[in-house]
Amino acid sequence: MKFLYFVFSLKKDENGSVFIEFGAILAVLILVLLFVFDFSRLMYLRLVISGEIRSGAQIILKDTNTDANSIKSYISNNLSSYCSEAGYCDPNLEGVEVIVKRFFTCPLDSSETEVLPTKTDCSTGKTPSIYFSIEAKKDYVPFLSILSTSFSGVNLNSKLKVQMR
Repeated sequence: MKFLYFVFSLKKDENGSVFIEFGAILAVLILVLLFVFDFSRLMYLRLVISGEIRSGAQIILKDTNTDANSIKSYISNNLSSYCSEAGYCDPNLEGVEVIVKRFFTCPLDSSETEVLPTKTDCSTGKTPSIYFSIEAKKDYVPFLSILSTSFSGVNLNSKLKVQMR
């Protein structure tokens, strides 16, 4: 009889239910905060990589005789300097594949067909323009492995094209 009284008293007692509800809500809130933290980190890393690509493009615009390999090493060195300045190196900034390509194409050619840098290669009779294409590729690695399914297939790729003339 005492056992039945104890079971029925648990139905009426609401003191412990507040802690259980708080624990459930706290777990969901912590997961949401971790997701927001990791998403903001993803956006920050994309900004860092695209900023370094833009700084490489600025060097190209200042010096027209710059070759693709020096721009590639400049961007790679700047990305690795983020690691040394902060004291902590984000694994997403290590091993970023930087591709710099110099090519010629006719002005107003939407297909961007590459041509030789001679004066008469374009059908319009105009001189081909010099372009630099700068691209950085890296897959995103989330901060916590719990969130890896949320960010699967997300990358930190950034691309920029600069016209010289």
